[in-house]
Amino acid sequence: MTYLFVATFLVSAQTVAGFSLFMRLCSVAVAGTQFTFYMAVTNFGRVGAAELVSQLGEEGTALIFGVMGFAVLASIPVLLAIPQKSAAQQAVAE
Repeated sequence: MTYLFVATFLVSAQTVAGFSLFMRLCSVAVAGTQFTFYMAVTNFGRVGAAELVSQLGEEGTALIFGVMGFAVLASIPVLLAIPQKSAAQQAVAE
C-alpha cells in the first residue's frame, strides 16, 4: 500500500516538473500550440507505455522501469546542452 502512495507522489512530481520544463522550452510567439503539442506527445507516451506493460506482463514491468530510468538519465546531457537565457534576455522576450 505504501508503494502506491510513493509511486503516485513521484509520478505527480514528475508531471509537474515536466509541465514547468515544457513551459520554459516554449517560444513566446507560439507557446499555446507548442505546449499543447508537448502535452499530446506526453499523453501518447503514457498510452503506449501502458499498452506495452500490459503485453509484457509482470516481468515486463521491471524492464519498463529500467528503460524509463535510462531514458531520463540519457536526457540529462541533452537538457543541459540547451542554452539558457539570461534574466535580461528573458525580460525582453516577455
